[in-house]
Amino acid sequence: GPWVGMTLAEMTACAQRAVDLSRASGSRHRLLDALYMLGMALAAEESFDKAQPLPGEMAALERTGDPPRLRSQRFHLKHILARQQGQLEEALLALNEEQIWLEGVPEGRLGLLRNRYHQCVLLNALGRHDEVVPVARALLAAPGMPSDFGTEFELIEALAALGRVDEAMTLAHSRRSQWTHSLVLKFGMSALMQLAAARGRHLE
Repeated sequence: GPWVGMTLAEMTACAQRAVDLSRASGSRHRLLDALYMLGMALAAEESFDKAQPLPGEMAALERTGDPPRLRSQRFHLKHILARQQGQLEEALLALNEEQIWLEGVPEGRLGLLRNRYHQCVLLNALGRHDEVVPVARALLAAPGMPSDFGTEFELIEALAALGRVDEAMTLAHSRRSQWTHSLVLKFGMSALMQLAAARGRHLE
């Protein structure tokens, strides 16, 4: 069920109960889901020592015929754990592995869009801005792309960092009417600061 309003400790306890119940029931698929949920909860509270063994346990539980969604969760968890510990190259490798499982699978489409967005975030953070541009443009053109992913901000940041300020400004103006305060605060500050700096407006 939804975790809205729960503390991190409550989320972790809930996930641990799910793991315990899944082990008792003998349901391997439920256990994979529960371990993923527990790993995400532990990552959120930065209990990395406890979370680190979980991808290995998930790998041991997986079988060849398992749904791609289940097989991909392990790599998404590895990406989260690596990213939150500043291991950006490792996080990007985990996303590449996750992408392999999600590509071409109808039920994995939203996960694939999310995956490609997170790749843009990491590529920008690694200074590989030229690689961001084609991925972000393809994402923005993809039908059904959620409006709350902030993909345009990653593209604006990459274009500004590459000195392609006019393109970044054109994109910003074309999308601005769709931006909410929460969207900008969550995703846009880094990109807009990069754009202002590229225009020589450091105080702005």
